[in-house]
Formats: sequence, C-alpha cells, structure tokens
Amino acid sequence: SGRLALAHGLALFDGTYLGGITNSGTIAATATATTGPGAATATGVLLCGCVGPFSSGIANSGTIRATAQGRSSAKALGASLNSETLSGGLTNGGTISATANATNAALAIGIGIGFEGPLSLFSGGLTNSGTVSASAIASGSGFATATGIVVLASSLGGNITNSAGTIAAIAQATSAIAIGLHVETDTIFAGNIVNSGTISAAVTASGGTGTAYGMDVSGNGMSGTITNSGTVTASANQGTALGIRAVSFTGTIVNSGTIGPGGMVVAGST
Repeated sequence: SGRLALAHGLALFDGTYLGGITNSGTIAATATATTGPGAATATGVLLCGCVGPFSSGIANSGTIRATAQGRSSAKALGASLNSETLSGGLTNGGTISATANATNAALAIGIGIGFEGPLSLFSGGLTNSGTVSASAIASGSGFATATGIVVLASSLGGNITNSAGTIAAIAQATSAIAIGLHVETDTIFAGNIVNSGTISAAVTASGGTGTAYGMDVSGNGMSGTITNSGTVTASANQGTALGIRAVSFTGTIVNSGTIGPGGMVVAGST
C-alpha cells in the first residue's frame, strides 16, 4: 500500500520457458494505493512481452485473482499474456477474476491476451468451462472499463470456446464500458468462436455515456464462424447495449441460443 502499488501473483519475464503453467491452487495479487496519486496495478498471472515463444500452454483449475484499489486509478488483470508468439493455448476450468476500484479511472480484465504487448500469433486456442469475471468501479467523476476476455493478435488461429462456462464484465462510473468477450485481429482470424455458456456485460453510467457489448469482434480477415447455443447479453442503464457487435466480419453467425437486448450489429457497422 502507499502512493503507488504494484503486485504480481506469478510473473514470467525475460527468457525462454520450455514448460507450461498449471494451477490447481490459488494465485492472488492485491495492490492498494491510498495516498498521494494513489495508482494501483495488480496482475494475477503475467507473461511479459519480453518472453520468447511460449508454446507449452496454460491450464487453470484453481483460482487466479487480481484486486487493485487506488485512490485515483486502479488496474487489475487476472491473467495478462503477452509473449510475441503464444501457441500453447489457455484452458480454464476454475476461476479467474479481476477487480478494480478507484475514484477517477478503473480498468479490469479477466483474461488479456496481447493486451499489454504486441502479439503476432495466437494459435493455441482458448477454452473456458469455468468462470472469468471483471469488475471495474470508478466512484468519482471518472471512467471505468471492464472486459471479461480480450484477445488482440495480428494472426489468430484456433478456436475461442466458452463451454458451459461464464464470462462476465461489470463496469460502473460516470462513463463506463463493459465487454464480455472482445476479439480483434490485424490480418487473419482462422478460428471460430463457440459459446454454449453465458457471456454478459453490464454497465451503470451516472451522467456520462454507457456502452455494453456481450461480444465484440472486429479487425481484418474475420471469416470464421460465431456459434451461440448459450446466452449472450448486454445491459446499460443509458447509452448502447448490444448482444453481439461484429465489425469487418465476413463469416457466419449461427444462433440457437439467446442473444440479449439490442440484438446484433454485423459486418462493417459501428
């Protein structure tokens, strides 16, 4: 605690790692900054962008938790994976959570792939059968952003699957954005997005703007299939709420489940 606070539960920096990461216990990071500028950052599992190709995979059946409390700003990431080439994939059957609370600015991401560093290739896929959650609250006249899972990569192969799991994002502030699942590529997305569970985004905005997307897919080369047999919902007390937003998307959406209030905006729409 103090003016500035930084906490990691597990962090991998420079080098090449031949083994993967497997967690069946608890990995937790808590950062509290209550004086001065009051900026707090907490990351449960960090894979630095300085790490060489990481191909052995990450599996969680336990708990990974990040909690940040800042007087001014707070940033919490349950898992932040930023190796330039990430081909081992990620499997979660446990709980991964991020909670950020501050006065001016709060950011929470349950799982961030390529969010804090350039990721040229993500080819191992992501499967969630557990719970991934993000909660961001800015109590003053501030801004809050919460994303359950975000994948940012130049090239994306392999499927992103939510298999009877839960992905949830909640943001509350003067102006707020919440996204359940956000996927964005620069060149090609050769995989599919499959949901048989629950993906949700909820925003409470007090006087500013509110934006909630259950699923947000954008970028070049988005030609895969989005299949939903579960539930995708978005809610905002004011502003915009869409179940699925797909921009520059030339693939197919197959829905036999529920896509909540606001429905879908597809292919080149904003």
